Amino acid sequence: MTPLPKKKRTRRQRGHNRAHQALSLPAVARCLSCGNTIRPHRACPMCGNYNGRTVPGKFPLTNRLESRQPVAATATEDAEA
Repeated sequence: MTPLPKKKRTRRQRGHNRAHQALSLPAVARCLSCGNTIRPHRACPMCGNYNGRTVPGKFPLTNRLESRQPVAATATEDAEA
């Protein structure tokens, strides 16, 4: 025979035992290029942006970070003009 519990666990004891088993919502972040909601530390499925760079592949949206010029480059162009 298999071992059986000696006494019934009350609803309170059962609830205290299960207190740490609650599910939590997954973490989400915003893509800096298209504003799409993505999981953190993953490339955006819409534009392919990850950490300021574009991951190689075919994506439906264009990455706005690539078309943006650095701030230092625009400041030198304004100074020359």
